[in-house]
Parts: sequence; structure tokens; C-alpha cells
Amino acid sequence: MTHALDRRTFLRTVGASAAGGALAAGACQPILAAGSAQRPQTPKFRFVQWNDTHVQAPLRDRDGPALQTYARANEKLQWCVETVNRELKPDFVLGLGDLIHGERLDRLPLDLEQFQTLTKPLQAPLYPTPGNHETVQQEGHPDYERAYRAVFGDERVHYTFEHGGVRFILFNNGGAVVVGPQIIRARNDWLRQ
Repeated sequence: MTHALDRRTFLRTVGASAAGGALAAGACQPILAAGSAQRPQTPKFRFVQWNDTHVQAPLRDRDGPALQTYARANEKLQWCVETVNRELKPDFVLGLGDLIHGERLDRLPLDLEQFQTLTKPLQAPLYPTPGNHETVQQEGHPDYERAYRAVFGDERVHYTFEHGGVRFILFNNGGAVVVGPQIIRARNDWLRQ
């Protein structure tokens, strides 16, 4: 019998497997080719990847009880920033979507401003990319991308960068199942290029 996995269950399963594998292998050790007799070498670079932080600006009375929140999300991101600065000291941080909770167009600027405030102390460059919460699943819609672009810039929606001889490709697919075929085609054309 097969069971369909939702995104959260898949990420939780993969994350637990990766964490278990890292612990078993001696976390943060360079990976060598199978059967390699080489001694571990210093990694070329280190980076941290985070996603689904779901930062949220403080709710106001008029926001109403229907707005779902993630327990202590802001505190968790603050802890991540402090840990990255104090212990990990990576070359950069990838922020791979759902950095804010968003949920409604009027909340996007407030939540993104809160994210920016919480990550300001970060001592490594941050490379963000929007997820469905940054655009309320309206990838490519100017009204829904406006707040993200205002905080991170137009050049941080679909972009690449190189570090240590590796090209990283980040792109917005925050509405992949909702938006029309022209938006998907434009994103995929950019990705092919």
C-alpha cells in the first residue's frame, strides 16, 4: 500500500534521515569518495540552509483569530541567527522559502520587515528565495511580489551566484500549482537559460 506524502512530512522524513546520517558519520566532516584512502581535507566552504522559519510580525487586534501562527517562530529564528554567528560561522546562509508566515497580502510587508529585523545581526551573507508564503502562492503577480522585492531587491527573485567554484541557482516557485501556464513557462525559460 502506498501513501502520498505532503511536503511537510517529506521534509521531516528527509531531515531526520540526513541528521541521523550526519551524526553517524561524524557531523560536519568532509565527505570522501567511497573506498578513498585520503585523509579528510578542509572543506572549500561552509553554508547553512534554512527554510520554513515562518516569521510573523506581532498580530494586531484587528487581525482576528483566524490568522494561524507558528509557536515561537520568531524566537526560533533569533536562536538560529545567534547560533550561526556564535558557533557555525558559515560563508553564507541560504533562505529557501517560507521565511515568513505571510498568509495574506496585507501581512506580507509586516512579516518581511520582522524577518529583516531578526536577521539584521546575521554575520554571514543571506541569499533568500521566495516560497509560497512570501507571495501567498501568487508567483509572478506584481502585487504579491512587491513586498518581497522591496526588502530583498528585484535581483533576489530568480538568480544565481558562485561560491568556491560552485554555482547556486535560486528561483521563485512559490505558486507552482496555482499560477497560470505563462508564469510557469517564464520561470522555466529563465531556469533553462
